[in-house]
Amino acid sequence: MEDYALVRLFDTSEKYICEHIYALPSDDLHLRFGYTPSRSMIAGYVHSSLSTVNTRQHADFWFGIKTKKELVATIHVSIRDDVAEFAFTTDTNHRGKKLGQLLFARGYQLVTEYSIKKIVMQCLSVNAPMRHIASKFGLNVVRNGSETDASLTIQYPFPIEKLESIKITIEDK
Repeated sequence: MEDYALVRLFDTSEKYICEHIYALPSDDLHLRFGYTPSRSMIAGYVHSSLSTVNTRQHADFWFGIKTKKELVATIHVSIRDDVAEFAFTTDTNHRGKKLGQLLFARGYQLVTEYSIKKIVMQCLSVNAPMRHIASKFGLNVVRNGSETDASLTIQYPFPIEKLESIKITIEDK
């Protein structure tokens, strides 16, 4: 069984985030971005999001799951006013182990700390794992041609049973 650690990533992790994303197959890059970005586009995106000065209205956070050897999954949480957008990556060799669900739960915890009113995720309709995560966590999933938008309006005060439903146990398959 692989040992995983969920960590917050800072600007000192920029190189590792880029290496993780660069290593994804082009099909995965297309699923993540909606197109296949160049290495320089990826580096610019990661650098820009890590160099944001976080405020209550505009913030960027990265969390990752790593093994002893490498970063294997990430979530970028981008907060703009009362909306948080979630974007994920997972290494091909570490799929099916609920890492995306664990990252979603961590992102969800973060946005409730910020009292964010809405979470959005955009993905291609062919991205079944992302649609599954969105549905599992109660996001309203709307398919529009090749695009899928998922959103969740968070009600406050936050019901405690919702927190219990996002407990994730990582098991080796």
